[in-house]
Order: sequence, then structure tokens, then C-alpha cells
Amino acid sequence: MKLPLRILHLEDNPKDAELIRAVLSEDGITCEVMRVETRAEFLSTLESGGFDLIFSDNSLPSFDGLSALGLARQQCPDVPFILISGTLGEELAIETLKSGATDYVLKQRLSRLVPAVRRAMNEVEERSARKKAEEQLRVSEGLRLIGQMAASIIHDFRSPMQIILGASEIITFPDIPNEKKTKQSEIIREQVRRMANMTQDLLDFTKGEARLEKCTINVQDLLSELSFMAEEYCRNSPVRFKSVMKNSFTFVADRDKLLRVLVNLVRNAKEAMPAGGEIIVTVHAGGLEAVFEVRDTGPGIPAQIRDRLFQPFATFGKAGGTGLGLALSRKIIQDHNGTIDVQSEPAKGTTFTIRLPLGKKNAVASPVNESTSKVVV
Repeated sequence: MKLPLRILHLEDNPKDAELIRAVLSEDGITCEVMRVETRAEFLSTLESGGFDLIFSDNSLPSFDGLSALGLARQQCPDVPFILISGTLGEELAIETLKSGATDYVLKQRLSRLVPAVRRAMNEVEERSARKKAEEQLRVSEGLRLIGQMAASIIHDFRSPMQIILGASEIITFPDIPNEKKTKQSEIIREQVRRMANMTQDLLDFTKGEARLEKCTINVQDLLSELSFMAEEYCRNSPVRFKSVMKNSFTFVADRDKLLRVLVNLVRNAKEAMPAGGEIIVTVHAGGLEAVFEVRDTGPGIPAQIRDRLFQPFATFGKAGGTGLGLALSRKIIQDHNGTIDVQSEPAKGTTFTIRLPLGKKNAVASPVNESTSKVVV
């Protein structure tokens, strides 16, 4: 307890005020007391602030302790308030404590005053220490979130960076036609733009914002781009990739964000099968919805994990994972008024199913032959 204590004392009897000061002094509590007698003086002194403790008599000629307590709770709610009165019935004592008083002491039992003061000031110190610890925790959590955001960006950048690396190597080949150089340069620019959008998406996710840039998408074009990215990502691995388009159609969505979701699911499937396996992406339209399925032949996802799979920052021990990929994927699909679900069985693989609503104007063609793209290592 820091000394001297600065005390605001509402008391119209100078002798009582001096007696209370003497009781504190005898027990080693030095204090600076500002005594006031009226409501106006009390309110004015409250507004000036800087007090550690407030004492108040209950009955004054034109004011009372409960009213003083109400003003004190409004002006300085963290400052302890002790009611010191000559007469205080049980009902009034209970009402005083319910209204926010720290304690009450009868003038004929001032031996209780010092323990009440020490207890009140200890509570202030504990509350201050707790607030400081909470603030330090908020700072720590903020730094942790920044670290996880940075890790998530790095994690999501792997696929486009691999594509950029491959395209940049092709450009350096001798005797490469200018047309192919131009094509590879366009690929690099597109992936850099995609990386910038990924960064913005992550910032939007942390703010809870949704930014959709919708356009009309031909599903065959989307599947071709996904296949190209999947082939690059699965290169030099024992994982095969296959895409199946059951019917051709167009629909309206945010192309980059939807592609990001699909790439994330393919990447997760590939990482779940280090010993090899197959990833099959199937697309079809039926009724008023487009359905995307990403299936793998991996080990499956344990039941105790599936229920929490889409929680932010839940990595479940995955090496290099940030726990944001699936959380962000679900948010993107929900922003499209769609759904994403998962089915998995141990040793039988996992299937993620995305359903997006189709507008009445979206064109759905007749079934086509299966379109496939494979990576064979």
C-alpha cells in the first residue's frame, strides 16, 4: 500500500474527521485528507480526481452517503468508497454494499476502520496488477496473431511461388520462342497478383470483412487453371492428380477466392499423403447448385478432429500449418452463400464437398466426357 494515502472525506463534523485521521495514524497509515461538507464541494473535488480512497458520513444536513456513493461510482468507479456512520441499520448497510460501496464502518467501532482500509487498498493493487497482466496478455496475443498471419501468408504463397519459379526458369532457356516467353511472363504476373489478393484476403479475415469481386466463370476454364496449379504443386511427389468435369456450365463467383479454396484443399490432400496417393477433383451442376468435390485416398481425418476442423488457428499438430487455411476457406464459401462439408473415414480417404448456389441465368450444358489431368511420378 502506497503512502501517504490521499483521502476525500465527506464529513460535516470536524471532530469526527480528526478522530478518524488519528485512528489511521496510530496504525502507521499516513494520509492527506481533503474534508468537504456539501454536495457541491464533494462533486467539485471528485471531478478534480487524484484520490486513493473516499470516506463518507451517511447523514448530512443536505446530503447523504448513498447519494455520495452514486456520484463517486460515476466519477471514479475504481476508487474504494467506505461509508463511516454513527447509525446504520442492517437494511441500509446491505443496500450500500449492493450499490457498490467497498465497506462500511460504524463510528462507535472504529477499530474496524484500519482493516477495512488495508483490505480496500489491497484489492486496488490486485485489480491494478490484474489489468496490467491482461494488457500484457493482449499484447502477447496480438504478437502471436501477427506471427500466425505471417506464417499463413508464407504457407499460402508456396503454390504461386513454385509456379513463378518454374516460369522464370523456362524464360531463361536458350532459344525459347518469344511467344512462350510472353506466356510465361503473363503467368508470373498473374501469380504475383494472386499473392497480393491472398494477403488482402487474410487481412479481411482478421477484420471479419467480406470483399467479393464476382464475375461470370466458365467451369472448364476454372478447372483447367486448377489442374495447372495442382500439377505444379504435385511435381516431384508420389501424388497423382485427376480432375473430372461431369457437365459444363457457367456461374457467378469470385474467381480468385474460389480458386484459392480449391488449391488449399488440394494442397492439404497432397500433404496428407507423403507416401503417395491420388487426388480427384469432381465438378458438376445439378438443379440450382454447383458442386465441387475434392477427394483423396489418404489416411483420413480422426473423428475427434473433424468437429473442430474449420476453427481458426487449429493446426492439430500439422507440421508447418497455421490453422487458417480451412477457416478462411469456409468463410469464403459462406460469403458466397454456399456450404463446405467434410466426410472422412480412417484409411479410406477424405472428401470435401463445396456447394454454391446457381442463379437462374447460369447456363448448364449437357453432360460431357470426363476431362482429366494427371500427374504421374
